[in-house]
Amino acid sequence: MCKKSYLFEKQIQRVLKRSIRRYVLMKIEVDQFDVLLALHGWKCGNLLIQSIHKTINKNKKRGEFLYHQYGGKFYFLCIYQEQAILCKRFMHIKHQIIQNFLSMIASYYSVDLIITGYLLKDPNETMLSICAKLDYASLKKDKRKEEVLFYQNVLLQNLIADKMIENKMISALKNQHYQVYLQPKYDFVKGSIIGAEALVRWIENTEQCRIIYPKEFIHIFEANGFIIDLDYYMLDCCCKWIHSWLEQGYEPITISVNFSRKHLYKEDFVEQIRKIVETNQIPFQYIEVEFTEDTYFSDVHTFVDVIRQLHQLGFIVSLDDFGKRFATLSNLMNLPFDVVKLDKSFTDGYLANTKTELLIANIIHMIHDLGVKVIAEGVETREQWDMLKRYQCDMVQGFYYAKPMKIEDFENFLLQEQLING
Repeated sequence: MCKKSYLFEKQIQRVLKRSIRRYVLMKIEVDQFDVLLALHGWKCGNLLIQSIHKTINKNKKRGEFLYHQYGGKFYFLCIYQEQAILCKRFMHIKHQIIQNFLSMIASYYSVDLIITGYLLKDPNETMLSICAKLDYASLKKDKRKEEVLFYQNVLLQNLIADKMIENKMISALKNQHYQVYLQPKYDFVKGSIIGAEALVRWIENTEQCRIIYPKEFIHIFEANGFIIDLDYYMLDCCCKWIHSWLEQGYEPITISVNFSRKHLYKEDFVEQIRKIVETNQIPFQYIEVEFTEDTYFSDVHTFVDVIRQLHQLGFIVSLDDFGKRFATLSNLMNLPFDVVKLDKSFTDGYLANTKTELLIANIIHMIHDLGVKVIAEGVETREQWDMLKRYQCDMVQGFYYAKPMKIEDFENFLLQEQLING
C-alpha cells in the first residue's frame, strides 16, 4: 500500500471512531480513462482530472475528504444521507464535472463517470476490503439501471446467479437452447428490408420456456471465453437458415452476426468462419461480420488484417455501436469497414438535445465521404425515422419498424414485405 493510500485509510478510521455521524465512501472513476489518454493524450486527461478535483472540492462539506488514487480514479469520504438524496447529489456533481471538462476542450468527447458507494460501518475495515467491494459494485454498474450503485450484500447473490448460468451454458448449447432472433434492417432508398441482425435468446427448457436475454449472460461468456463457441453457433444457425431459404427458391437477405473481440486472439478465426459458411453451402456475401467498436483497441494491426482476409473471401464487415464510447472518424480511415452502425445514444440524444441533430447529420455525411454505408440502431419513434431519412442515413433498425423475432416469424414478415413491394 502506498503512503497516500495508507494515510487516507487512517483518516477514514479516525473519522469513523470520533464522529457520531455515518459516512459513505464513494468511488468516482472515469470510464475508459486509458482510452481517453490513448486518443487525446495526457493534456486532455489532466483537464478531466482538474475538473473532478475542482467540482468535488466545490461541493465538499465540512468533515468530507477527497482522495485521488491514480489516473481517473477518486475516492470521496462523505457524510451519509438517504440513498436517494446521495444519488441526486452525485448526479449533480457528475453533470458539473462533465460540463466543466467539455468547456475546457476544443472537440467533443463522450465521457462517462462510474460512481459507486459503500456504507462504512466497521472503523477497522481495511482500505483493501472496502475498495474490493466498490470494485465489485463497479463491475455490476453496467448491468443495472441505477446512476449511482451502492454495494450491498444482495450483490453477492449475483455471484451465485452468475455461477448458475456458467454451470448450464455448455448443456444449453448441446441442447440448442440458444435461439436466433432476427431484427430487420430497413433500406431507405429501396424502401424495403435489406438485411437483419442475428440476436441470441436463451430459452430455458422449463414449463414456462423462460427467455433469458443477453444482458444476463453475455458478460459471463465474455469473461470465461465461452462467447467464442456461442458466436460460431449463431453463425452456423444463420447459415442453415439462409441455405434453407435458397433451397426454397427465395432470394435471401444478408444477416449480420456479432463477433466478440476475443476472436482476434485466435489465429484460425477467419478460417473457422470460412469453414462454417462453406459447409452450409451458401455464398459469403450473405453474411455480414459485425464487430463492436472496442475491438479496434484490441490489436489494430491484427484487426486490419482480419478485415482484409474477410473481404477477400467476400464477407461484408461492419462496425457496431459507433460513438458509444471512443470510436472516432479517424479510426474509420484506418479500418476498411463496409457499414458503420450508429449507437442508439445518437437517436436517443436527438429527442433530448437539438444540437445532436447537427452532429448526426455531419457524422453521416463524413462517413459517406469515406465510401461507407450508415445504419442507425434503436430507432423507436417517427421523429427519429424522419430525421435519419432527411439526412440520408442508408438503413435503420429498431422497434419503430420491427422488433427482434423468431426465425419463423421473420420469414412470414419478409414474405409479406416482398409481397407488398411486388
